[in-house]
Amino acid sequence: RQRNVGIRYGNSVLDQRMTMTLGLFNNWMETGKSFSDNGSQVTARVSGLPHYKSDRDLVHAAVGYRGTGATDGKLSYKAKGEVNTAPSFINTGSFDAEGAGTLMFELFGVRGPFSAIITHMRNSNRSASAGNPVFHYTELGGSWFITGENRRYNRLTGNPGKVIPKRNFKFRQNTGPGAWELASRFTSTDGTDAGIQGGQYRRFTLALSWFANTHFRYEINYGRGRLDKGGLIGHTDIWQFRAQFEL
Repeated sequence: RQRNVGIRYGNSVLDQRMTMTLGLFNNWMETGKSFSDNGSQVTARVSGLPHYKSDRDLVHAAVGYRGTGATDGKLSYKAKGEVNTAPSFINTGSFDAEGAGTLMFELFGVRGPFSAIITHMRNSNRSASAGNPVFHYTELGGSWFITGENRRYNRLTGNPGKVIPKRNFKFRQNTGPGAWELASRFTSTDGTDAGIQGGQYRRFTLALSWFANTHFRYEINYGRGRLDKGGLIGHTDIWQFRAQFEL
């Protein structure tokens, strides 16, 4: 993962039925390397609404691209199994490369309190010594708002937005329940190809979220993960708890 200094342009067109974003990033000012040796990141994304009646009845589709320049002629990839405090389950190590390109596809649909998402990323690396490896990430997910709500859709950025409960919860009698969401997700990360053995990690997750109001969210996640790396297979049970405040 890399956080870079850069510029980004975004706009919406066709009566906010389509968005486009273009960015250029390079944090040479922080690393002390030259602009070319540090490796630039070029990003682009286009999203559209082939079907839209309301935020409760829509189909969203998007395609994105990220071009990555190698830093000092090398690239590396790590992934923590969707737990920020965990070790890197996927780790390709550093390998010689000229650069990489990542294509991203996403399809998202909402019907009333139900939603579903499909995402796929294909990362192609220009590395003759490593056999030009190609890595993949896939996500399949769905959610149901038990209390009937749905996420707002931000037509300026082409992304799901805030949850606004029908009836906020307050610590007194005869108030609402807030918004309750039950969700599940399957993810697959493949960091093994050609001469790179970064590992293959798959995880199934169940989540229960409670939005007490538009500002407070509480969540419980349970995940079951499977890692296949270096000829060994391991399983992980993951419990995650989250309390979030948002202005």
